[in-house]
Amino acid sequence: MTASPSPLNSSSLSSLHYDPTIVGYVLSGILGAFVWDVFSNIGYDYELLWRWPVEVPAATYLISRISTLIFSIVTLVFVVTTDTASCARLVTTEKWSVAVAISTTSLLFFWRVRAVYKDNRIVCGFFFLAWLAVACASVLHTQFSVFVLDLEQIQQAGRCFTTGSYSTFIIASTLVPMVNDLLIFCAITYRLMAMAEVDNPTPKKRLMVALFGKYLPAFSRTLLQDGQAYFLTLVPIYTFSMVCYALYPHTISRYTVVVAFPAIAFANLMACKIYRKTRLGIHTASETDSLVKPSRAMAFVRSATSFT
Repeated sequence: MTASPSPLNSSSLSSLHYDPTIVGYVLSGILGAFVWDVFSNIGYDYELLWRWPVEVPAATYLISRISTLIFSIVTLVFVVTTDTASCARLVTTEKWSVAVAISTTSLLFFWRVRAVYKDNRIVCGFFFLAWLAVACASVLHTQFSVFVLDLEQIQQAGRCFTTGSYSTFIIASTLVPMVNDLLIFCAITYRLMAMAEVDNPTPKKRLMVALFGKYLPAFSRTLLQDGQAYFLTLVPIYTFSMVCYALYPHTISRYTVVVAFPAIAFANLMACKIYRKTRLGIHTASETDSLVKPSRAMAFVRSATSFT
């Protein structure tokens, strides 16, 4: 009886500068955090779907959660599996689920800025076009650059991995969502500053509104601070990803999923958190706050086709 070949050729993987064990540990930790968030907020998710079962933003929220979870699980399986025959099927599921996850996560922020600027067709139209740019970039990015398989190397290594290294295109597709998030953050901050009730407004007072939400009611301040938390969390991750792709395009191509996965998972986590808090009117109030409900201009509406 002949001995069966080892499913993992360590020398082949070493020559490719790729360690699936490290990648598996990183992805397992991030997936665990994401699953914990899903189960921690399942009550809020049920309330959203029960109260607004046919609303397009609520459907967007649900699709973004499911697609991100599918991408997370399939990516982990792709990294740790030794069944090389399933690599092609797994990578197909990966690239379509991540395209849907990025697009729907970005769409949640479009609904948010649309709720704030419901009376301004120009602003809503501009950000709808910005969302289309994000969706197109995510599809082109995943279909033509990152998820490339070299079947010969995969058979030698006994593991699934990708070999795409089009760093310029990857940087561009990472930059588009970051710029879109920045524009939405600035637009909402400007609108909230304009809504603040400030006696004798001065540059210092307006700066206090923009930075700390002072002079804003509790709900508006929460809306501002959630946007700040999202922006300050994701911009460093996006920036780190682009720097890695720019400086180490060939080495980082083996670890693309480790660099991209945190940005996709945390972006969805934060975007869904902001949507839940905004849609359900969850906010933290101090003793001096007047507890107000979201105004009509900041309420999500059912219509998804009109900007009026």
